[in-house]
Amino acid sequence: MSKWDKTREAQELEAASARILGRHVSREKGILLLTATVLACAAPMVLGLRLWDELPAVIETGLVDANGRDDSLPRWALVFMVPGLFTLLDLITHVQFLIHQKKNKVPPKQIRFFGRWGWPLVALACCAVAMPRCAGRGEIVAPLLTSWALGLLMMLLGGQFLDCPRDARIALRFPECTASEEVWRAVHRFSGALWLAMGLLVIYSAAMAKGASLLAAAPVAAAVLAPLVYAKALGQRAD
Repeated sequence: MSKWDKTREAQELEAASARILGRHVSREKGILLLTATVLACAAPMVLGLRLWDELPAVIETGLVDANGRDDSLPRWALVFMVPGLFTLLDLITHVQFLIHQKKNKVPPKQIRFFGRWGWPLVALACCAVAMPRCAGRGEIVAPLLTSWALGLLMMLLGGQFLDCPRDARIALRFPECTASEEVWRAVHRFSGALWLAMGLLVIYSAAMAKGASLLAAAPVAAAVLAPLVYAKALGQRAD
């Protein structure tokens, strides 16, 4: 493979990843992803409220400030300030994307690095470990991480489906969906919104559940079956 072919292949892969991660999107999709990811970043607050009585009033971090004083966190800071910081960073990142896209400019490197899904991933991963361990509930870390990873994956796929082109590598390709261009767009738009909502439902269900979240089964089943039912309904209406 020549150097030119390698460069072209790398550019195509970058463009494909940009579409999947939502780096270059319409204004409507950008606002929808902003709303969804902000809600995902804020989900650990619900977990913190659930574990509130089990969390110590002061969270020992083992850190000290510049004056040698203990830099421990009060309980409210772990529950609200830490997820709130990630939520704010996510909001800033999305707004930066929208501003730079409007100006047809490339966002700064640090904004491109996190993309539209980086902060929800960091927020959920950090809080899924920190909050239960501080509350002495380390046994729920693994199920919580699994549920939140599943919910975030569903949301990422939902973002991909919202304006999924025909040549996309990740798409819904059952026969009813590919009947026409109008059906393709309608089904993927519907599926994208549904998968975003169901992903959030999985994340919040896991945050509120007292044990391993089995509530994820219903949202996943709905997200898988509803697009097929919707496509069949569109086909019958067209006939």
